[in-house]
Amino acid sequence: MKTLLTLSLALLSIVINAQNPYVDFLKQNGSSPIDYMETLFQKKDLVMICERDHREITQYDLLYDIVSQDWFSEEVGNIIFESPSVSIQSELDDLLLANDLSDAQIEAKTKHIYQYLSFDVLWEKTNFYSFIMRVAQLNRDRSLEKKIRIIGADMKFSWKNIKTKEDYQDFKETLNDRDRAMAKNISNWYLSHKNSKALIIMNYRHAYGNIYWKKNRKTDNVGRYLKEEFPDELTNVFLNSYANRRYSIKGKFHAHKKWDLAFEANDNKPVAFALKDSPFGNDRFDDYPYIRIKLKWNEVFDHFIFYNPLSEHMISWGMDNIIDPEFRKELERRYLIIGKELTQGRINSMNKTIVYHDKNTPSL
Repeated sequence: MKTLLTLSLALLSIVINAQNPYVDFLKQNGSSPIDYMETLFQKKDLVMICERDHREITQYDLLYDIVSQDWFSEEVGNIIFESPSVSIQSELDDLLLANDLSDAQIEAKTKHIYQYLSFDVLWEKTNFYSFIMRVAQLNRDRSLEKKIRIIGADMKFSWKNIKTKEDYQDFKETLNDRDRAMAKNISNWYLSHKNSKALIIMNYRHAYGNIYWKKNRKTDNVGRYLKEEFPDELTNVFLNSYANRRYSIKGKFHAHKKWDLAFEANDNKPVAFALKDSPFGNDRFDDYPYIRIKLKWNEVFDHFIFYNPLSEHMISWGMDNIIDPEFRKELERRYLIIGKELTQGRINSMNKTIVYHDKNTPSL
């Protein structure tokens, strides 16, 4: 009887999946993310990927797989990230365009870059730190024309110029213009580097394209600004993640689990596809809970990449020994400026790498 029930359920699952337009689409369409990205860069100069939770680390394995391809160094060669300030660019170039650096030298230069990366007192996310070092190691023995550049898009800022609480407050008051400033920084780079291409990584809403708060009122997003300025040169890609809830930090599924169940029925194989004319693209856009009008996914993003099911997403923060005695004094100064105390507990949490399964990820 138990065997019969199991077989019946299995047959029912097969029938349901066979009638599922999402599963049918995945089995008949889509390419590997690597091949798909190569195809996009054959058509576009600027390809923007929407980063998951800043702390999620498996997405950076995908990013590294993309940029370590021969076609990427030969045809693209540039990665523009949200997190680094434009003010740290010379240090990034000094690391990534150098020749024959030892692992110790790469680590030391990366540590210094991270200590002054942005307007945060310390950007404690492990993934980008590791990514910078991996790219530096990849570049080490390459000729200059094949080295990969990492370019910062964030606002001009240097902790060396922040002396008082008032200095920091003055800067914070400019953050309302952050998306416009980042878009302008990317635009300036692109317009000054003719015939260049770049992979752009923006987190969450910054990567959104055509989206509105309500009718006739557009949102303030890097992706939207760049799409309007470069409609033929830029395309954007959503990387699978969970959706944020409005009143809770706990994540939820997109499209009421339909998507994730379809990926599971497709054996969770990595896949990439265009959202237009797909059942995924026709669903209501549900990644951002604050908009007041209905938009379809294909109105906000052009493409979709599935890479790792939600159950395999990992969170990581902290870097081993990022806070050495010299930098501790600087970090204490920064904490005083923002009106907080640098406790030993905070030091401990940032001064070692911590990795765990994302507790905000919902379970199927």
